[in-house]
Amino acid sequence: MLSSTNIGAYNGPGETNSPIANTYEAESGTIAGGGTIINSCSNGSGGKAVNVGSQGKTLTISNINVPITDSYLIKVFYANPSKSNLKVTVNSDETETIILPNSDGFCYQGGNPTSFDFIKTLNSGDNTIKLEQGFIDKIEVVSINDDATLSNWQGTTNNNWHTASNWSTSSVPTASQIITIPSGLTNYPTAESAVSFNTMTLKNGATFIPGNNTVTGTITYERNLPNTDWYLISPPVSGESMEDLISNHSLATGSGTNVGLANFVNTNSNPWNYKSATSTGALNAAQGYSVKLQAAADISFTGSANTSDVNYTVSGGNSNNFYLLGNPFTSYVNSTLFLNKNTTLLSEPTIWLWDGTTYQTYNLVSPLEVAPAQGFFVDIDDSVTNADIVFETSNQSHQSTDTFMREEPIANFECL
Repeated sequence: MLSSTNIGAYNGPGETNSPIANTYEAESGTIAGGGTIINSCSNGSGGKAVNVGSQGKTLTISNINVPITDSYLIKVFYANPSKSNLKVTVNSDETETIILPNSDGFCYQGGNPTSFDFIKTLNSGDNTIKLEQGFIDKIEVVSINDDATLSNWQGTTNNNWHTASNWSTSSVPTASQIITIPSGLTNYPTAESAVSFNTMTLKNGATFIPGNNTVTGTITYERNLPNTDWYLISPPVSGESMEDLISNHSLATGSGTNVGLANFVNTNSNPWNYKSATSTGALNAAQGYSVKLQAAADISFTGSANTSDVNYTVSGGNSNNFYLLGNPFTSYVNSTLFLNKNTTLLSEPTIWLWDGTTYQTYNLVSPLEVAPAQGFFVDIDDSVTNADIVFETSNQSHQSTDTFMREEPIANFECL
């Protein structure tokens, strides 16, 4: 998946003046599959835009000429009032999917186009970019100095986000930068005040604690699923959708139209509610899901940081009272603190996780640091009606050992 950025203009390698920046109007490209030019796009570049907003409709921009083979910033200006997927093919590379955040409306309705930017290698001479499923205003291609736009967390000094020596650029990131938090470090970042970036990718096992501070920027959290078993997962960000998860991953297929994604509905005789390739809806923070891929791969969640307590409403008195919940943070949650906070709602202070062989129980005697993106079960007391399970922002930590566990591949589930 392509990562977003909103970098702006940067000098290319060795440049001290303005970078190469070429603009390609969407209406000047080749439109196929039923795509159309919109002539009433008052806020668009040149007053026009191209609608290739459904599958099969394409816009191809050719003759994108650059002087040297290098990495370039590609800025796609679009006007989609809701979050959507844009398929991008650069030259003969494999088609990739961009998740476009919503803009403030269609430009023919007065909305202003915004840009989704990514870095891609272009060849010396002419290049081609093909776009499918978007409302496109224009494309800009800008030469950049990658070192000026990318910032990696190293944690050289401590856990403090605001300590410059913790970053590969020796400076605290700004709102324009693309951040990566890699796996396998000793120190991971904690924000002591508001932070800004364009995008941040947390690699498998990495953590970030925002606390209650304002976080401006899009976060992608990656979790490695090393085989094709079922896994209990939960989005560690807000704003992710079911359709994004389905379209951006190769989920296993089952009987009928079922794919390898299900939520747990404890009022049903068969509580696993399997999804199809066309399922839509939000992936709710604090709710758990079961997922199965076609092959070992990373699963990713994109959205915004949860910077306040996260609640999930539960009730007892069902055919079974088990709820599949999950860690809503990009950091670890201590099970003892979680159970103590919610003890009056639980039949017993216990969480259940599958370790590949049996269900492991964790309670006040044997606690667990619950990993980001981890789903788990709790048992709600019969007397509870429409009460909120609470995940507190104060219950977050970094850990040196990854505790993420998988789920057994079974058709029906019972906690016994």
